[in-house]
Amino acid sequence: MKRVILLGAILVMAWPTQTMAVNEVHVKKIKKLLLHPDLKEDKAIFDGKAFKVSDDDALAYSNKFNSRYNELSSTFRRLSRGDLGLPEIQALIKQKNAKYDWSAAMAKVFKAKRKIFNDQREAASGQCSPFRDNVINANKREMKPTFARLISMIDFDGMKKEFLETPKQITRHRKALEIIDRECAKAEYKVFVAKGLCRYNSQPVDDPYRVCQVAGKKEKILSAYISNFGKRAVAGLGGKAREGKDVDYYPHPMGFRYKALLSVGAEEKKSYSKRVLPLYKAAGIASPDLKPAWEEIFQLKTKVKESVDKAAKANKPGFLFKGKKSHYSIRLAKKLLKSHYRKAKISKAIYSNKWLVKTRFGRPYERTTQAYILFQLKGDPWCMTGKFFVTEKHDGKRMKKARSALAGGVRFQPCR
Repeated sequence: MKRVILLGAILVMAWPTQTMAVNEVHVKKIKKLLLHPDLKEDKAIFDGKAFKVSDDDALAYSNKFNSRYNELSSTFRRLSRGDLGLPEIQALIKQKNAKYDWSAAMAKVFKAKRKIFNDQREAASGQCSPFRDNVINANKREMKPTFARLISMIDFDGMKKEFLETPKQITRHRKALEIIDRECAKAEYKVFVAKGLCRYNSQPVDDPYRVCQVAGKKEKILSAYISNFGKRAVAGLGGKAREGKDVDYYPHPMGFRYKALLSVGAEEKKSYSKRVLPLYKAAGIASPDLKPAWEEIFQLKTKVKESVDKAAKANKPGFLFKGKKSHYSIRLAKKLLKSHYRKAKISKAIYSNKWLVKTRFGRPYERTTQAYILFQLKGDPWCMTGKFFVTEKHDGKRMKKARSALAGGVRFQPCR
């Protein structure tokens, strides 16, 4: 009998200890959540009465805050009633209530914003279809795609990369911008004061507000198109290198002269002016001073030069693998190289001795191999390994020899 009572006592003592361990885990999680960045009462975003950031940023902040608050609230519900009365837990509850008040204050502001938005939507509802019919879809074949491209200039960071390269393209976009300026200035269309007032499908160009956001930006947008086209003067110097990233094989098929990176030459300036000035004329914009353009191009070239130097120093001389020195693909590769760099000094040439075979219904119809040429241009400090592709096609009986090669980029490296 005594033995049974003793065992019972031991068991009774064990249960509260286990419960306390589980609650400690929840308390620890609560303390951690209260300090979580998502639950920070950030007065730079919301001051308790109004948001100080854009609607999109406000919504993102609110969603994160509420999601983390729900997790906090759920963790509190795991505590026992006895625990809720403890002074330590009461202090945590007070912090939780402050988070709730912050969330409720944001909800109140969003509710007021929704009422304003609904009133604006009601005011705009009668003009949505007329605007689409008379402006967006009036010349659907030509202007609607142009409107869409103009929206991308301000909505999707197009100012930094979008370009137009012919006077005809510039003229079409100028006319589209003039239509937008004229139509969005009309009294009946000034009701489009917020995104989404008109119901539309997934294409931003069907939202009159997005179209009218372009209004008044004609010169800024057209100048960006032209300026971005001008920057493409160094596009042949390697895509990733222009962004300052390290690359192995530069995407420019035939490579480029290292000496060309050291300055913006007279011929280059003349070529640039010849291509860019007619675009300004088509845009109806006075031709600007091109000196800033030369400086910007030189800065881009400097980035490429730094990337080339870094990659070349890290690369080993010679080829990356052994290949055969005799194959007709080498002759085709040399012919292509000499057509671009007549005085290129060729050191070595190999072909990979491997073929990539493409099949259709189990039968080969094409195969491609690679040839590599190590060469140097006069006055350049580095050598280049050019990569060339030679493709043979099946004529029904056998693979037929290729007549030409395609260039596939260059690798800068030490010559010895």
